[in-house]
Amino acid sequence: MKSLNFKFDQNIDSAHIITIKGNKTSESYAQRCMESCEKHNMISYLHEAFRVKNDQVVAPNSLKNQGWIKWIKCMNEWLTLSEVACFLSHVSTWAKCMELDKPIVIFEHDAVLIKPYTSHVALNSIGYLGCKYQIQKQDARMIYGQLNSNYRFMYCAHAYSIDPYMAKNLLSQVVKYGITTSLDAFIRADIFNIIQKDIYAYDDGPISTITHPSFNNHEESQKKYLNAFKT
Repeated sequence: MKSLNFKFDQNIDSAHIITIKGNKTSESYAQRCMESCEKHNMISYLHEAFRVKNDQVVAPNSLKNQGWIKWIKCMNEWLTLSEVACFLSHVSTWAKCMELDKPIVIFEHDAVLIKPYTSHVALNSIGYLGCKYQIQKQDARMIYGQLNSNYRFMYCAHAYSIDPYMAKNLLSQVVKYGITTSLDAFIRADIFNIIQKDIYAYDDGPISTITHPSFNNHEESQKKYLNAFKT
């Protein structure tokens, strides 16, 4: 697309599939996601996720020397370690987008691409690619998660695209405020521009690998967070 004086790159060259290494279910679904990308002529790469091991959030080997990991702090002890690992996995794809300096597609392992997606929607935006609910309803209108009438966010972060401008803004927000909530709820509609043009993908997988907080065990949760981040 061209502005008055310069053009900017909207071409989508690759998808990055967040995969939990060593988790057979995750790896199996990620392989299915890769096959769906290949079917629609999209280059895809497995993107190793952060994982939980021995009550710690552990970075993949490829990221263990990345300084930005230490910039990000968890500010909410009610989040489970798997929620934090999921959040950091997405953060690492945002950093990858900035490193490549090109728009990319981000898939969680259980996403399925159903039609070609070759161009990012708009400058400094999140391109929402769809979800299972929209497939069931055959309705491509944008839907949002909602905590209340004033707090709306991206519903199901299983399949979306970003450009380097948006990647920078997402990273800036999490560095400034830390991990304050789950990933989906963090991507607020009043802060980030979320656009959907059609249904390009949907989520279709097993029970979530993310565990959610137990409000009956706050003391144990606090104890875990004293030593949650290990790289």
